[in-house]
Amino acid sequence: MTQDSNDTGRYISAEAEKPWLGLFGDKQDFYDDCGFTLTASTDEHDIMVGNFMYFFQGGKQRPKSQWLGDGIANNNLVVITPKDRRGKGMYDNNFSRNGMNLEDYFSYDDLKVTEENGAVVWRMGKMEYVLNGPHYAMRGISGECEYDIRFTQLDAPAVWSFGTREAAPQAGIAGGYCYLEAEGTLKVGKTTYDIRGGRGVHERLGFSETLDPNANSQHDVNGFGNAFAIHILGGDVWVWGLGSFEAPMFFLTVEGKDLTFLPGAPGTEISYELLDPWHDPRSGLYMPSRFRANMTSPEGRLELEMQATGRAYYPWEMKRGYQFMYWHLGISNGAFTWPDGRIVPIENQITQHELVKHLISHRETMDGPDRTAVWA
Repeated sequence: MTQDSNDTGRYISAEAEKPWLGLFGDKQDFYDDCGFTLTASTDEHDIMVGNFMYFFQGGKQRPKSQWLGDGIANNNLVVITPKDRRGKGMYDNNFSRNGMNLEDYFSYDDLKVTEENGAVVWRMGKMEYVLNGPHYAMRGISGECEYDIRFTQLDAPAVWSFGTREAAPQAGIAGGYCYLEAEGTLKVGKTTYDIRGGRGVHERLGFSETLDPNANSQHDVNGFGNAFAIHILGGDVWVWGLGSFEAPMFFLTVEGKDLTFLPGAPGTEISYELLDPWHDPRSGLYMPSRFRANMTSPEGRLELEMQATGRAYYPWEMKRGYQFMYWHLGISNGAFTWPDGRIVPIENQITQHELVKHLISHRETMDGPDRTAVWA
């Protein structure tokens, strides 16, 4: 692993893999996450995994913090759907999720971070992350799931899309990610799934009270505000999209070339549509189940449609209200067209999609929800 202390290397440095608890100075509010997402297909199933360790520095003892809890959560989420469900729309799938109940939080002392043979190792509960870019591992037990997954960084550098750690004290946020290939086993209950040629993301992200996840809760009619994400990491067109639906940002790698589509850039047009609302009988929510992206720039044109099949979700419990993280597992089809007219197809690529929905404001007034930040 590179030992650079800055965030400019091809791999995430050892220093950046350590907890960032002191990164934002004396601010009372702090969030830090380290973990992995994974999508894969077996002969019979499509699989989506998210496993993270989240610092939530909050609670009553920190009155200016936006977080209700105080400690570290091991958020674990797994969706497994039959491949013969592809293209048939949503259904009420079962999924595995644990770790986000306040009663499940670990104390700060429960996390042990060590350096071993050049790697930074996080251990908490029965889970272990080995962070040694370009090689990573996720092992152990969380809920009903047992992991033995090895990751290797794909031929693309780490990207600090949310800013570097050096800028964090002023910006209030920092974060980066890298794309991975995954091999190993996932055991859920009594069933073991062999993971071969899976795709994943390793994420490091931290922010303080300068980022208010509730601030844009009424940004649109659905309450999705400023938060969606989509990952496609198979084939010749890799897609990472994020932001709000009114101003989405997309970062593509097409046949090895990195391309960026940003709202307002010269000659760039981007649209992202939410389609086919589906009533989720388990959560009671009415959520989109199909998504369409179209964008053009001088570098080319992307046409993409993602059909979701399964879902899972988990809450962020905050002093101002609840944020609901709603994940879709599905399949994407479409194409990228180069300026010379050559077409690169996107065919049946497994896709992870995430929405952030504001559900409840804890404080209501006769003038409407109290949107005053708790730290004001």
